[in-house]
Amino acid sequence: MSIGILFLLLLRLSATQAHPSVGFPLNEQLPDIARIGENYQFVINSQTFESDKGEAIQYQAHGLPDWLSFDSSSLKLSGSPTGNDTTGQVDFVLEGTDSEGSLNKSCSIYLSDQPAPVINANETIIDQLQKMGTTNGYKGIILKAQDTFSFKFDSDTFQLPSSSSNKIVAYYGKSANRTSLPSWCFFDADTLTFSGTAPFVNSVNAPSLQFDLTLIATDYAGYSAAYSDFNIVVGGHELFLNASGGFDNIVNTNPGDTFSAELPIEDVYLDDKQIETNQISNVVVYNGPSWV
Repeated sequence: MSIGILFLLLLRLSATQAHPSVGFPLNEQLPDIARIGENYQFVINSQTFESDKGEAIQYQAHGLPDWLSFDSSSLKLSGSPTGNDTTGQVDFVLEGTDSEGSLNKSCSIYLSDQPAPVINANETIIDQLQKMGTTNGYKGIILKAQDTFSFKFDSDTFQLPSSSSNKIVAYYGKSANRTSLPSWCFFDADTLTFSGTAPFVNSVNAPSLQFDLTLIATDYAGYSAAYSDFNIVVGGHELFLNASGGFDNIVNTNPGDTFSAELPIEDVYLDDKQIETNQISNVVVYNGPSWV
């Protein structure tokens, strides 16, 4: 009996000495690459460490170079490296603390003196999506529940400037927050293809579900150099813009002047039929300034 009591006491003691654990490792977040002569910012995920007690983790970074700082409230790494700073892998220690203790993990970002890859203006993600299927006129491709899909992006989607001596060495497909793709979506890094089967929706009248994804290119494996986000929109109905070039009406105006722009309602379709005004419940300006 005394052995059993001792065993219970040890269990209770270990339970009270729990420490934070790794939740979403920084290396899996594919930190952005820092570039000489450019301002750098990268926000680490708040779930990098997790607390067994469900508490908020307090973060600190140790061993950062002089040009790099860490804001523990916003979880932002930032700085402005110069030509005097050493390029290559920048190692530091990230510490997470809760009421039971702390956990330290070695982490790194990368500092390069080479210009970053850029998005090819002639092969943007949005332009390619419009050739693959029905879009929402912005950066979302429309699917119905249980549709199978395969979206293959061109290898020229990203390009390196002629002044760079690097090459693109890897591509990654992630959710837009750098976490894993939804369980029903897969990415082939060799062919730059997202594929899978759209998830089930509870009702044809339920609001559409939007899944934010990103295609990442890099000239240093394990880090992010350039990326472009897009959406998969899944619903019981298809609301889309039936215009191959999208809606790109440029309005020129001067400060203080009033202006108006007519929306191309004749190009908006619901389930393969031109939408009627009595079917529209709401119209909003997305990502527009407050004065529009």
